[in-house]
Amino acid sequence: MSSLGYGAIIFVFVSMYALGFWYGKNLIVDNFDTGKYDAAIILSCFFCFLVGGSSISQISPFMKNIAEGRVAMAEFFDLLYREKTLIEPEDGKKIKQIKKIEL
Repeated sequence: MSSLGYGAIIFVFVSMYALGFWYGKNLIVDNFDTGKYDAAIILSCFFCFLVGGSSISQISPFMKNIAEGRVAMAEFFDLLYREKTLIEPEDGKKIKQIKKIEL
């Protein structure tokens, strides 16, 4: 299982490399007439995709915590807005004086 996980991580990183170079290449080829894009654009696209992909992979362990927090807040709001089941007595006895017992 750990080998499959490691293989998946390597696949994602290589895919990010390929996507960065592909998008940078498309920017140069599609706008070749204007000369607006050059090799620096390819490298910046490459690193943007690489950093973005690694940032998304770093968020994934915390998604479990976010889901648990959402469940806890749902339980809290259910408790907060529930219908009260206790009935207060209308005419209860009031104690006027309480004796203190000394030990």
